[in-house]
Amino acid sequence: MKTIKKLAFGLALAAVASSCNIMDYAPSDRYGDAVAFSTKANVDAYALSLYSTAEVYGQFGSRAFGTSHFNLDGLTPMLKYSSDVAGYGTPNVILFIENQITPVSNAVSYWADCYTRIRKVNEFLDGIQDCTILTDAEKNAYIAEARFFRGYLYFLLTRAHKNVILYDGLGDWNIIAKKNDLLDLKDELAIRNDDLKAKKEELANIVEATAKEEKKLRAERDACAAKIDARTMSAYDRIRSSERNHLAVVSIYNGNACGGCFNTIIPQRLIDIASNKKLVICEHCGRIIVSADI
Repeated sequence: MKTIKKLAFGLALAAVASSCNIMDYAPSDRYGDAVAFSTKANVDAYALSLYSTAEVYGQFGSRAFGTSHFNLDGLTPMLKYSSDVAGYGTPNVILFIENQITPVSNAVSYWADCYTRIRKVNEFLDGIQDCTILTDAEKNAYIAEARFFRGYLYFLLTRAHKNVILYDGLGDWNIIAKKNDLLDLKDELAIRNDDLKAKKEELANIVEATAKEEKKLRAERDACAAKIDARTMSAYDRIRSSERNHLAVVSIYNGNACGGCFNTIIPQRLIDIASNKKLVICEHCGRIIVSADI
């Protein structure tokens, strides 16, 4: 009996697998503007979808009485028709529960959702311009409905955030986004310029504080340079100017390497360096190598 059941189950799986190709078909149509504005019924359905704004943000919408959202009216100093218990998402929670609004978390913010809905309104207004099945009066009525909801969304944003970005059409979105990016870069540049100014002032103070010491060290350096023959001094200046860190003289590193490029020095040159009688030049970086005892 078990064998028969297994066989039947296997045959059923094979039948399902063989019939899966009926699900792999290309859609015959897509719901774009051509479909949305092809009939009066479709335009009605499209326009009615904009009314979800009233369902969510209206006086008795889910933002006011839902289980997971807040309405900005909860910021007013009066009780609403709901609970004040944390977790119920009612407007009174904002009044009675601390930390509902912080610099990093705002329970009443709906910036992104409102702009998503504004984008949808703008898409409707853009598409209806080319609709040929409507009379001018019908078209103007739909446009008035859409603009009402867009205005209401901007009212909500203005009430919540004071400053808002106005999008009147689809073509302006990328331009305004770039302008906002440019403003952010300008703000960042201003901060960097302030930092640069502070660093320059700090550097000027350091230079001023060490000016006397620098003058003294330069005098000592000139006195030592006067005791060295011109040929050796010329080689020193040439090496110093060619190195990025201007370090022309280095000592032995780790017993057998150049202190400038850290390449190994051959034993004979190590002997010459230790004797302090010859001017030894590193064959790799060209720096003058001296004994660590100097």
